[in-house]
Amino acid sequence: GGGIYNYDNSSPSLTNTTVVGAIYNTVNGSVTLNSSIVWGGITGGYIANYSLIKDNSSTVNNNIDATALTDTDIFTDPSNGDYSLKDSSVAINAGNNASYTTAGGDLANDLDLAGNARLFGATIDLGAYENQSIQFTPDSNNILYVNKAVSGGTADGSSWSNALPELADALVWAKNNEATSWATTPLQIWVAGGTYNPLYSPEDGANFGTNQTRENTFLMVNNVQLYGGFAGTETTLTARDLSITTN
Repeated sequence: GGGIYNYDNSSPSLTNTTVVGAIYNTVNGSVTLNSSIVWGGITGGYIANYSLIKDNSSTVNNNIDATALTDTDIFTDPSNGDYSLKDSSVAINAGNNASYTTAGGDLANDLDLAGNARLFGATIDLGAYENQSIQFTPDSNNILYVNKAVSGGTADGSSWSNALPELADALVWAKNNEATSWATTPLQIWVAGGTYNPLYSPEDGANFGTNQTRENTFLMVNNVQLYGGFAGTETTLTARDLSITTN
C-alpha cells in the first residue's frame, strides 16, 4: 500500500491523520477518513468526510477537490519530509471539530504532531498538523485592513479593530492567494497612517516571502488595490481626509 494496507475486513477509522503514500484495501478491507489527508490515493473501498485525497475530485461530504493540487500547494517542504501545512494551504480550517471530539479528542487541551495547539482558530485543520499562522480574512467587500498602531483585536485584517499591523504581511498573503479570486473581485488593502517597512523578498522561487534584509522590497500584486491616507476609522474611500499628513 505504500502507506496503509487493509486486508481481510480490516477497517480502521482515521481522524486528523496525514498519510503520505497510498492506502490499499482488499478482501473487504476499507478505511474511514475524517479531517484527514491522503497524499497517494486510495484503492478499494473507503468513506471520506472533510478530507483531501490526492487526485480525488469529489466534494461530497465536504471533501476537497484535489485534482489541481500538488504537494507543494499543501505542505511546507514535502521534498524534505516536512508535511506540516504551509500558510496558504487549502487544508487550513477545512476540518470538522465534531469528528475530532467524537473520536475522543479534546480541542481545548490536545496538541498536534508538532506539539502545538491542536485547535488554532475556530475550525480544526486537516491532517496531523495545525497551522499556527493567523489566517487573514478580508471583509464582505473584499477589503483587508492594515494599521501599525492597532491595539488588541484578532489581527486577521477583517476590520480596523482587527487590523493586521504590517503591510508586508498583507502583500505576501495577497500574493500567495492571488489565484483565489482577485481577478474577478479585486482585493483592496486599506492602510492607516504609520511607518511600514518591507520585511520580505519578492524574488520568485525559494526566496519569496523570506527576510533578505537589504534585498527586501514591497511587492505589488496583480488585481490588488492598495490605498493609504486612512486615520483608521473610515468606512469608505471618500471618507479619507488626505490633507492630514499624519495619515
